[in-house]
Amino acid sequence: MTATETRESGTPELDGVRKGRMIVGAVTLVAGAVYTAHAFTLPMGTMAQPGAALFPILVGVATLVISVLTIAEARFTTKVTGAYERPAEGRARLVLGMAGAILGYLLLLPLIGQYLGSALFGAVAVRLLRGGPWWRAALYGVLLGLVISYIFLELLGVRLPAGTWTGV
Repeated sequence: MTATETRESGTPELDGVRKGRMIVGAVTLVAGAVYTAHAFTLPMGTMAQPGAALFPILVGVATLVISVLTIAEARFTTKVTGAYERPAEGRARLVLGMAGAILGYLLLLPLIGQYLGSALFGAVAVRLLRGGPWWRAALYGVLLGLVISYIFLELLGVRLPAGTWTGV
């Protein structure tokens, strides 16, 4: 079966793919609820000058809607698209590396701030996904940090959270 073929699930109960989708949907729903609840603790701002809460609330609500749709699709449809296959050799290292980079970003964000955190995460992600020398990945990370700073500070007029260690 190719990745785009659709087949009927043989049993009315949940098969492995549908169970997996429900689990992912449920975990994402819980994470989205926590994220959205935290977003409501940020300042809302005004219509003329949106506060720090606006974009996280939009992302959180979208996450909640997509999670509910994923759970509903897995529960109420008997169609399964594609087949589950193990990742190619060496890809597990990439997935674990990116998961570690995301976790590191989330843990360091309150300490080093959004701008430095984004630059560091960008450098690690480029190094993991593209390879090449560290100096090139660091350059891309710095460029990412500068672009994020420009977009939020200059275009949107929103200052992102500073780190407690750096004040940046």
